Amino acid sequence: MAVATPMGMATIKSYRELMAVSVPSNIAERNRHRTASYVHHLEIALGSHGELDTQCELATRRKFITPAHGRVLDSLLGDVGRLTYGLLRSIDPNAD
Repeated sequence: MAVATPMGMATIKSYRELMAVSVPSNIAERNRHRTASYVHHLEIALGSHGELDTQCELATRRKFITPAHGRVLDSLLGDVGRLTYGLLRSIDPNAD
């Protein structure tokens, strides 16, 4: 098992911060238009959400964050994912 290093923790933290900003940024992009472009941005947001979820899981497993914080993040990520996916489905009922 690898030992958590400050550099590894900083890299994961930076990546998590990038993904945390990417999700709402992509939702906000062209948010007034019900177009294929907006659907595309919602799909990007969901991809960033998945990456953030993975990074938080890795951070918990590597003990960069506590299990309690991991559970809180997991709950919040679940809420954001459900809301974003619901928004996508309200615009494009055929989205998967």
